[in-house]
Amino acid sequence: MPGSIATKDALFHRHISRSPLCPLCNLENETIEHVLFTCPWTRCVWFAHPLGYRFPLESITSLARWLQWLKSYFVDGSGDKSLLHTHVAFILWHIWKERCVCVFNHTPPTPDLVACKSFDAALEYIQRPLPRCVRLVTQPLTSPSFWTPPPLGTFKVNTDAAWHSDSLSCGIAVLIRNSSGELVAGSNQSLHAFSAVAAEALAVLAGLTLVVSLNLSPIILASDSLHVISALTTENFTMDWTVAPLIWKIRSLATSHSHVSWSWSSRQANLAADYIAALASRRMCPSDWVSNPPSSFLNLLLSDASQASHISSQNSVPFGFDVG
Repeated sequence: MPGSIATKDALFHRHISRSPLCPLCNLENETIEHVLFTCPWTRCVWFAHPLGYRFPLESITSLARWLQWLKSYFVDGSGDKSLLHTHVAFILWHIWKERCVCVFNHTPPTPDLVACKSFDAALEYIQRPLPRCVRLVTQPLTSPSFWTPPPLGTFKVNTDAAWHSDSLSCGIAVLIRNSSGELVAGSNQSLHAFSAVAAEALAVLAGLTLVVSLNLSPIILASDSLHVISALTTENFTMDWTVAPLIWKIRSLATSHSHVSWSWSSRQANLAADYIAALASRRMCPSDWVSNPPSSFLNLLLSDASQASHISSQNSVPFGFDVG
């Protein structure tokens, strides 16, 4: 029932506590919504967790309304929301547990540690017998089986992700090449993602972020994830809850860029990005792979470049979505 949790605000209204203020931040009354969502350290927990959620402060009117919104808003392809609900439940419990420890022991909260503990506890609870490594591969029948160069003056950005279901860790890769197939720039990261699709979306976001930082334009951004490209190019596309926040970030960033086209690629046409993503997922990617490519990776680049020299620059056709 409302007010049943012993927050300072609830105790104050029962004349048990002398102050309703939050004992950890002393900025606002310690309501249950403040404890779980809006206290500065609590917001850090939500963002540090692989869910990476930022709370719009004005949207938190009550815990009950937020939980109802959570149940109705996010969907995934199978209609199963249990994974999201499990992680949220463990985050809420570990936040409250940390709050109590800090209040009684007079110690500061540790948001990063709370995020890690809640994440690990949820994974232990879920215990799903999934294969060790899962990759999202989309291979449209009309997509070329080899890398195709962008038109002259345009840059092509290939992204890919390698995702491990047991640890929810992933490696992502970004390659930027010109119309001659020359590697202009690239990046890789080792991250966490709730699904293979979310990992692919993280790779696309990293690609677009790199493009913006280098001020490259126009670009064609190619991914072998049909789900992600469809979400970016289709209005009212039903998105997995693990992907929706990332798609919003990508769309928002794309609107600030002068010219972005999305391209759906086959895996065979994305082998160079696939190679780097696989290394990144094992944390084995050399730091200088862009300027000093490993021999096996260099062979992939040379193979792609040789294909580029034999086909017209007009053969690289964007998926059909343009921002700018």
